[in-house]
Amino acid sequence: GPLAPQVRQGLDTTKPWGAVVQTDGVQFRIFAFLPVTDLQKTLALIKGFAQDLDIPEPDADGVYKIEAQGQTVFMVQKGGWAYLTNDEESLSEMPDDPVPLLGGLDESYAVAVRAVVANVPQTLRDQVLLPMQAGLAMAQQPLPDETPEQFAIRKRTIARSMEEFTKLIRETEAAQIGLGVEPQSKALRLDIEITATEGSSVAADYALAGEAKSDLTGFYLPQSALTALVAGTMADSDSAQLKDMVDTYGSKALADLDEQDLSDNERKLAKQMLGDLIEVIGKTVESGRIDAGLSVLASADS
Repeated sequence: GPLAPQVRQGLDTTKPWGAVVQTDGVQFRIFAFLPVTDLQKTLALIKGFAQDLDIPEPDADGVYKIEAQGQTVFMVQKGGWAYLTNDEESLSEMPDDPVPLLGGLDESYAVAVRAVVANVPQTLRDQVLLPMQAGLAMAQQPLPDETPEQFAIRKRTIARSMEEFTKLIRETEAAQIGLGVEPQSKALRLDIEITATEGSSVAADYALAGEAKSDLTGFYLPQSALTALVAGTMADSDSAQLKDMVDTYGSKALADLDEQDLSDNERKLAKQMLGDLIEVIGKTVESGRIDAGLSVLASADS
């Protein structure tokens, strides 16, 4: 694009860009860093993205004070880096080399974000749950034309989802997502990594993943247009809860067949097929071991 030459002229494209967000539970302190070779050209680059932005002259310490969308951003150059922050006092704390703050993300990915959830105060994490808790409270009321059985199933499903999400928010150490490029094949790679806090129930659940093995690796075909392979193990408590849900939904699905416009023969066949499927899913969940494979072939003659 038209900004590409300015990027090459104003920034060192061999070094990463980055940002760090910190919080004390009340306020957020944000600072970003850009590898600059020419600060004036970098400022021209920033104005290229926000043409209405007014960038005044720097003060005696070389600090630019930029007003943008009701927020004040401070910018200063230190060595080969330009630092931007919403906290003026942070300018004196900027390191000579900010790259170590990325924790190696720049070595593995083209774009990556790591959230250290454990460093977010519990009060802020609980605030994330408030909208879901409000939705759960609303779900305690039956919907129009909803049968008591449907209402009971919906409440159980929402309550279980809320329980799992709450556990994830409170027992996650860190979460990371990164997009990388394989050097040889040039293929894109998307990695998602979640680490649980030590000793938590989520950590125990994740430990079970190390025991997962698949008997269906034959589904991984090099010529496939799409391949999926899922293998996992579940804790006994999770297995029991899911088995209960499979039985509940299965019974409801079988009963619904009586309301369908089917002949006696069709209804008998449908119930037999659905019953077999429910039994397979139920026994799979009951075993605590999940193993599934999928391969989609797409060629000129298929």
